Parts: sequence; structure tokens; C-alpha cells
Amino acid sequence: MTEQLRKDRAAAGRIGGLRRAARDLDPTATARSGQRGLTARFDAQVPAEITDPAERARRIGLLRRAHMADLAHKSAKARARRAA
Repeated sequence: MTEQLRKDRAAAGRIGGLRRAARDLDPTATARSGQRGLTARFDAQVPAEITDPAERARRIGLLRRAHMADLAHKSAKARARRAA
């Protein structure tokens, strides 16, 4: 992906997010919806043979933490590139 395409997509995402925030009546509901989507994504990654709800929840939590750590790592790398 070219740098200009990346910047264009980032700008489009920012604009879309601001427009959605302006028309949302309940931003908390929007956040809950996003969290449910992430949880469903992580739930799909847990093997189906794990049926204990507590164990599934534990693994979903671990996948969420791994996802956030990955985002933090990518963010740090991007900041370092910009600083260089």
C-alpha cells in the first residue's frame, strides 16, 4: 500500500467516524456494539471443543489482551518510524 493511499484511507476513516459520532444518540450503545463484535471475533477463534463457559471466557480474555498488545506494538513501531 502506498503512503498516499494509507493517508487517504486514514482520512476517510476519521471523517466517517466523526460523522457517525455526530448522528449517534447513544455513544455508549455504539461502544457496546463494537465490544460485542470483538468478543464474537475472539469467540470464533476459541476451539469448539472447549464448552465450559468460564474457560471460553478466559481464553477470549487472553485473545483480547493479545490483540491489544499487538496494536500497542504496531503503534510503537509506527511512532518510532515517524520519529526517525
